[in-house]
Amino acid sequence: MLIPIKNDDGLILINAKDIYYVTKDGPYVLYKLKKKTIKSRDNLYSVTFLLNNKDFLRCHKSFIINLGKIYSINKYNATTFNVKFVDINDEVFMTLSAYKSMLKFLNTGIN
Repeated sequence: MLIPIKNDDGLILINAKDIYYVTKDGPYVLYKLKKKTIKSRDNLYSVTFLLNNKDFLRCHKSFIINLGKIYSINKYNATTFNVKFVDINDEVFMTLSAYKSMLKFLNTGIN
C-alpha cells in the first residue's frame, strides 16, 4: 500500500510496509524507514487513519509502530514496555493498554 507523505519539497509516495514507526517531533511527524527518516508537517492523529490497517498500532501517545518490524518487546516499568525493531537500533515505548490490545489482536486476529 503506497501512502502519500507531504514534505517541504512536495509529496513523497512510500510503501507502508517500509515504515518501522512514526513519531512526533515538535511540529513534525517523522516516518522512520530502514535507511532514512522522512519529515512531514502532520499530526499522529491523521497518520493513524492513513495507516489504518492491521499492520500498524498506535502504541503510545508519541508512536505508531509497524507490527511486522518488531524484534522484541520488554518490560520497561509497571505501565510501559520497550519495543525494539528488526534491522535498526531504534527503540520506542509501548503503553500497557496498547500491549494488551496487541496481544488480543494477535490471539484473535481482530482489534
